[in-house]
Amino acid sequence: MNENLLKRNRKIELSKEAIALKKMREFRSKSVRDVGDLLKISFTTVSHMENGRAVIHEGYLEKFLAVLEFSLEDFNCFVQGKFKDEGLRLKCLRLVEEIEPSKLEKLYAIINVI
Repeated sequence: MNENLLKRNRKIELSKEAIALKKMREFRSKSVRDVGDLLKISFTTVSHMENGRAVIHEGYLEKFLAVLEFSLEDFNCFVQGKFKDEGLRLKCLRLVEEIEPSKLEKLYAIINVI
């Protein structure tokens, strides 16, 4: 991670980690304020982490991932630009939750073949 703490009046180079945090927040349709509230920190701190104005500490990253329900593996995928869009996966999960219990066994058999 980029360990330089830069001032506002200097050119700021965004790290891949900072860009990943912002993409992950946006992926969950959360605002900077939402994340600040969830983490019980100032929204400006969240913004500074995403914009390269502050160092992304390990403790912050762990809390961030927990409240947005991501894993460290997910974070690494975002950093590498390899995170797959989970929109379809989430739609499927919602459908499964609505299926009658008697039909779940059949669905499991179909999915298990794939």
